[in-house]
Amino acid sequence: MKKIIAVTKLKTESSLSQTSSINKSMDTVSRISFQEDWANYFLSYDKLLEFGPYKDLVFKEIPDVTIPYIHNHFKNNIKQTSEYRILDTGTGTGNVILGLQEVFQEKFTQDQNNNIQFVGIDVLDEALKIAQKKLKQNTKLFQGNLSQKKFGFDQNNLRLFHKNTPFQMIVMNNVFYCLKEEEKRQYLKSIKALLDKEEGVLIISEPTGPTTRWIRFKFILQHLRHYGFFKGLSILKRNKEHLNCITRINKKIITSKNYQYLNEKEFDKEMNQVGFTKTSPIQKAYGGLNRIYVYKRDDNLNKEKQNG
Repeated sequence: MKKIIAVTKLKTESSLSQTSSINKSMDTVSRISFQEDWANYFLSYDKLLEFGPYKDLVFKEIPDVTIPYIHNHFKNNIKQTSEYRILDTGTGTGNVILGLQEVFQEKFTQDQNNNIQFVGIDVLDEALKIAQKKLKQNTKLFQGNLSQKKFGFDQNNLRLFHKNTPFQMIVMNNVFYCLKEEEKRQYLKSIKALLDKEEGVLIISEPTGPTTRWIRFKFILQHLRHYGFFKGLSILKRNKEHLNCITRINKKIITSKNYQYLNEKEFDKEMNQVGFTKTSPIQKAYGGLNRIYVYKRDDNLNKEKQNG
């Protein structure tokens, strides 16, 4: 009887060990597949951004939200020698930074632009290599993960990243819904620690939900309006492969359990728990498919919870 129990125990332990090993392997495969999908997505995404209508559809609103805060910074620093640091988390191939730089060239003086420093961070090296070719002036790029301890940096990169000064602005575009549940809280805590206590502002653009068919329809409509029917149709045919790639990966996002879309109340609750307060009304982006949230640090929120 003891032998049977012992054998059963060994089989059970072996089965548990195999199950654990399989789960780890599946998680690894899922992560590799995730990275491959996004690497392909970035290539197609960048190709489509060469065309004005898609660029307008994607990046029109975010720069408009940022400008008043930077104006106030330079207004309050009359000498205009104070550096303004902007961190783009999940920077991908650098399109948000590039879009901001293009708009800032028109909105701010040369001296002011020289004092605006951009930093981008992303987990995918393939994306950063593309970004490196596009972003030259006043920009530093790092491969790392804000949900990890020390962001996965060595001491040298950690020092270069921090520069012992906080960021006046942090932008997070289409990132939060990609994070696993256990990663979200640490990611936000890292952002809070990096954000300036007084002046710092966090700008987040998040999708309202899966958008495969609608974004494809909007993209096609924008092209036909911008270029005219026949020229627009010709451009769409030439870029069918890239449009299909984005549609295919968006479909995988819809069916995957790795992505979670929060409504306004859920998002606000998540932010409050870490110590962020919303400072302005929600705006729409991506042709109404995304919400733009603006938050500031509020250390009193955590004190109130502790006292309560």
